[in-house]
Formats: sequence, C-alpha cells, structure tokens
Amino acid sequence: MIVRGGANVSPAEVEAVITQHPAVAAAVVFAVPDDRLGERVAALIVPATPDAATPLDATSLNSFCAVRLARYKIPDTWARTPTLPRNAMNKIIRSDLPALLRTSPPL
Repeated sequence: MIVRGGANVSPAEVEAVITQHPAVAAAVVFAVPDDRLGERVAALIVPATPDAATPLDATSLNSFCAVRLARYKIPDTWARTPTLPRNAMNKIIRSDLPALLRTSPPL
C-alpha cells in the first residue's frame, strides 16, 4: 500500500488500469519517498512494441488514467524499461525498483 498524503493507493489497482493501455505490455507501480506527502506514486512501464500505433508518453498515460482513477492515484513519475526485475518464481523484485527508476529514461 502506498500512503500519499494520508490517502491509500493500491499498486495493484493502478497497475491494472495502466496495463489496459494498448501500448503497455507490463507495468509496476510503487512508492517513492516525498518530503511533503510522505510517498508519491511511481510507475515503470514496459512498452508493448517499439512501433506501437498508440503513443506511449507521460501525457497519454496521464490522460488514460485520469478517466479511470482518482487524481491522487495517478503516478507522478513515469519511466520506460525493457524488462522488469523478476526472481525465480517470476515475481517482481520490488527492492530493485527504486534503483531501476533512477536509471530508466522518463516517459
């Protein structure tokens, strides 16, 4: 659970919405520290294909999420990554996500 300014944000709920976007193959949502709000919402996106007809940028993803999520649940930070870090059980290694966010190009 992400606590953003006293409001709870379920990463699974936000991920479910983001992965409905036609240009997104996979997404992971997690918290990043914030001095004012405590935590902010961040998302790492794996594009569906490099030449997708639907544009994959922060503006289009924000618009897509705005129709389906409350404003405080929409990620503040978006980044693109070719793959997500997974363990032998194919679960996402959440402890690796902040470092991956810092090294991934923003959308």
